[in-house]
Amino acid sequence: SLKYVWYVNPKVASRTLSHQLNLKFPETYKDKKECEVVETNKYLPYEKYYDYFKFTFVRNPYDRLLSTFLDKTKKVIGTPWEIQYFAQFKDYTFEQFVGHLYENVNLSNNDVNRHLRTQMSLSNDANDLNFIGKLENLETDLNLLNNILGTHMKSIESKNKTNHDHYSSHYTNAMKKMVYEMYFEDFNFFNYKKELL
Repeated sequence: SLKYVWYVNPKVASRTLSHQLNLKFPETYKDKKECEVVETNKYLPYEKYYDYFKFTFVRNPYDRLLSTFLDKTKKVIGTPWEIQYFAQFKDYTFEQFVGHLYENVNLSNNDVNRHLRTQMSLSNDANDLNFIGKLENLETDLNLLNNILGTHMKSIESKNKTNHDHYSSHYTNAMKKMVYEMYFEDFNFFNYKKELL
């Protein structure tokens, strides 16, 4: 079978993709073992992985950041899925959260929580990707990926969906500008529009 590297972008159907690829997804972050899901904060050495098929799935940065905020600062606080870093924002509004990130955090930095990092930085700067799927085209892109990998398509079940209104209703013009600047490389490389759609 085809050897592959999946660059995991959190809040981009990672549990759904794990299910599609028959990878065990940990029940809680405390149980996570490195070998269970291919995800890395470091660059992969080309010499070792040059013949691997490399892919990632991406999501509109406006939507991904809102989903991260609602999930990590509201939904999972006080559960086994809570991530300590996000607990400090449990009383923040989304506007305050965006402002804090804009003023204080370099989202391309390896030390930043991966739920917030740019999708470019999580996918080896997209230097060697063979396939880029989009959450917005999940079923179509999963079909393509399954054909490439020689795997069988399973029915798609949303495993960790954050329910919210369309992301555009959560942004002011000032917030939109900040998020566009923070995630410029994602908007640019993955062809997402600056305008809220």
